[in-house]
Amino acid sequence: MSTGLVAVTVGIGRYAADRWRHRKDAVTGRWLAPGVALTAAGGGLVLSPDVLVLTDQLHVADPAAALALGVYNVLAMGGLGTVAAGMWLSSRTVTRRVRAGVDAVADGIPLVARRRAVRRGTPADFPREWASLIALDTELTHRLLRYERDLEAAVNFPVMTDHTDPLTRGAIDAMLRCRELRAATPPAGTRDVRDTDYARAVADFQVALEAAEANAERLVASTFTEDERRTLEEVTTTLEFMRANSTTPAERAAAYDEVSARLSQVMRARGVATEGTAAEAAGATAGAGATAGAGATAMGQGVVARPHPFLDVTDRARR
Repeated sequence: MSTGLVAVTVGIGRYAADRWRHRKDAVTGRWLAPGVALTAAGGGLVLSPDVLVLTDQLHVADPAAALALGVYNVLAMGGLGTVAAGMWLSSRTVTRRVRAGVDAVADGIPLVARRRAVRRGTPADFPREWASLIALDTELTHRLLRYERDLEAAVNFPVMTDHTDPLTRGAIDAMLRCRELRAATPPAGTRDVRDTDYARAVADFQVALEAAEANAERLVASTFTEDERRTLEEVTTTLEFMRANSTTPAERAAAYDEVSARLSQVMRARGVATEGTAAEAAGATAGAGATAGAGATAMGQGVVARPHPFLDVTDRARR
């Protein structure tokens, strides 16, 4: 019996030490087996008096001895049951589920979720599954490479194909960093995929790409004057209203005259002739001039520079 108690004690200690030593390993069963086996063997020795009684090798005739054996059995079974429950509750399967539940509750509290997100370096609503993380990385990669593969996207946002631009270069570097860290499965011992280097790299990639695209849109908008932008918004609103609502021919004719007058005013303000000629587009850089010159189209007596090699604005709008 005393040997059994010693074996149980040593087995528990071995199990606890191995569980802590290999807590980050993907598979811990083979490391924990010796502690579990030693504890089970000790438990068998602790219960050996019952075995002896059942095999008639130990006779308990005295009522006091029988009572003592009963109390001993209750204590032994209770102790061994507690040890077994403790080992099960500390197993990887149980602790992983408990940790996932705690994380879910914490993520449901906005203040706690924000603090955890800052600590991790990833957004609070970031994917929690490795496959979803890879899917987000793939989506971001396709978004970035679309500017290289899609002529229309490259024409609309030329800075996205300019690898010397700091923001575009930052997005490309972030994509390559994700490609370097991407793996089919999470690293061994990963508790939360949002805590991995790959998750942080994907988060950085998302931020870098959004910054590059915002910069590209800003550069496109910067080619319009404030009056030109306001006029285009008003004209677009008017035309969309007539398309979606009932109007009379007279109302439409008056609106067309007003729209034409507004556009003519903008063209005059930019110094563009409206009768038979069109001046070269403003804001073209020297580097873009060669590309525009190759795709230039004669209109009347002038030449209109355009970024697309063979489509003008009207053709591109109709695609």
